[in-house]
Amino acid sequence: MPRILEGYTVEGKVIPYERFKPFLDLSDGGVWGALTGELRTELIQRGEESLAMEYPLLTAELYREFCRNGNRSRYEDVYFKRRQMVCDLMVAECLEGQGRFVDKLIDGIWAILEETSWVIPAHNTSLDGAKYQLPDAYRGEIRYVDLFSAETGSLLAWVYHFLKDVLEEAVPHVIVDRMQYELNRRILEPYLQYDMPWMGLDGGFVNNWNPWIVSNVLAVAALCEENRERRQAIITRSLYILDYFAASYDDDGGCDEGPSYWGEAGAAFFDASELLYDMTGGELDIFQQPLVRAMGEYIMKMYIHGNYFINFADCHGQIRVNAFMIARFGRRVKSKSLEDFAVSQIGSEERPAFDNGYNLYRRLKNLWDVPKSQPSIEYAPKTFEYLPGIQIVAMREQPRSDKGLYVAIKGGHNGESHNHNDVGNFIVYSDGMPVVIDAGVDTYTEKTFSPLRYTIWSMRSSYHTLPDINGVEQEAGEAYRAKDFTVSQEQMSVSLDIAGAYPKEARVRRWIRKVQLAEGKILISETVEPEVPEEVELHYLLRDRPDIAAPGRAVLTEDLSLLYPHTLVPEIEEIEVKGTKIGQPWNRDALYRLRLRGRIEGETVLPFQILKD
Repeated sequence: MPRILEGYTVEGKVIPYERFKPFLDLSDGGVWGALTGELRTELIQRGEESLAMEYPLLTAELYREFCRNGNRSRYEDVYFKRRQMVCDLMVAECLEGQGRFVDKLIDGIWAILEETSWVIPAHNTSLDGAKYQLPDAYRGEIRYVDLFSAETGSLLAWVYHFLKDVLEEAVPHVIVDRMQYELNRRILEPYLQYDMPWMGLDGGFVNNWNPWIVSNVLAVAALCEENRERRQAIITRSLYILDYFAASYDDDGGCDEGPSYWGEAGAAFFDASELLYDMTGGELDIFQQPLVRAMGEYIMKMYIHGNYFINFADCHGQIRVNAFMIARFGRRVKSKSLEDFAVSQIGSEERPAFDNGYNLYRRLKNLWDVPKSQPSIEYAPKTFEYLPGIQIVAMREQPRSDKGLYVAIKGGHNGESHNHNDVGNFIVYSDGMPVVIDAGVDTYTEKTFSPLRYTIWSMRSSYHTLPDINGVEQEAGEAYRAKDFTVSQEQMSVSLDIAGAYPKEARVRRWIRKVQLAEGKILISETVEPEVPEEVELHYLLRDRPDIAAPGRAVLTEDLSLLYPHTLVPEIEEIEVKGTKIGQPWNRDALYRLRLRGRIEGETVLPFQILKD
């Protein structure tokens, strides 16, 4: 099982609590007086805004909504608002140091401490494994830590670290003691005592939960646990848990959860690595491990143009990456290309965004760790990227993100983390703008992570650039996968058999999809070997409405067309996405599915071209 942490020991390397310093590699890290100018002004203003607000109520009715109707966002909006206010008040008080924000900060801390559970409704699991409308954490024993209880613990730990003397003076013997008590009861004790599914200790499935939670638990231990032996025990357990995450990765560092979740997967693994470095005085340094470097470089390999990234799996059409952290990632793993990519994403931005309280170690460190110079870097992406572990290939005509054609295609299987049924799906961009797209993901509800997941249209293969075969869509599960995934960088082509992603009812022996990038066009061939004559319907999901007036031609944009066999009958379906999280990144009220229907009598090759007009 061990991938990268085998052989690392912490015996005798753990820094005592009283000597611990976060951001060990930065000379002025954590020194609030080093933050000046517009950044200081903006952060104090954020605290002033919170000073003028009332903390919203978290009611039983809000908590119960998830079990009653599947809505999780109304509770979470209030939950996260409370925590953001506390974070902003903490930062403002640290910068100003005049006590102006302390009383309001205490109100927020107390409100969070009084919450029965820090686990959100969508993650609420009772002691007996049942799902209840309200948490049963009042029983005096907590056995479960979820993503956001860990994030809450980290937030309170940072408040404790920076302002414990101020809080102790304001309310002697209560606030600080209660914070320590709850952080131990709700975070550290269950983390040490119980094996939770996300840890992977039972050999089961792991995903971003693993490093995301571990990074936050390490922050709690680093900032609040005074016992050196217990600090060592937490670090040792964390190394073991993190190695289960590393073991789930191939050498290419590919994240099957997509670029959105990379920020909580590979990037959270990096956060945890930085905390391990800090807590051992730099003795535990895993940044030169090849897999850690590959985890970081994954994000630049998924880059298309602007804020567009390959958005397979649960990933929105556009994302804002944390460029300041990525620059540090590149520096730590000695990847100049990753640093250059990060600086190109920063552009003219001279200071980091501090727009939410997630990943607080990362966001606080960004305040002090800003690249010393930010010249206008013309980052030149490679024209060919291949991640064999997750079977993703990206090809572009030019080493410029805003010029020429770009195509990305995936193989893999339909049992991936945050999976969509999308084996063989591909996307096309022209001059940096989306044409053939993957819709992405909408607001999460109870249905999203339930047996009804694949009734959601954006998760179904029919709403990706994939065929229905005899009226049958792809099936979910790791058994449904691509076969014969073949890549040629010289020919700029990918070939794969997607028949294995369909259940037997599709009655197809082979469906070989080949995608090739040539000068000014993308060549697609579908070689189909049916068991019996079959009805097929091929789909192209498009950002804009195509013009299908001419036989065998769909005009996709002003200068780009799709040529398809005349035997196929076209039809356009409009999908309304106005006001949804799917529509927002595409800047559209509707998306369009081009449906091409036909019948195949025997082994057949269907040729397609996407070409510049």
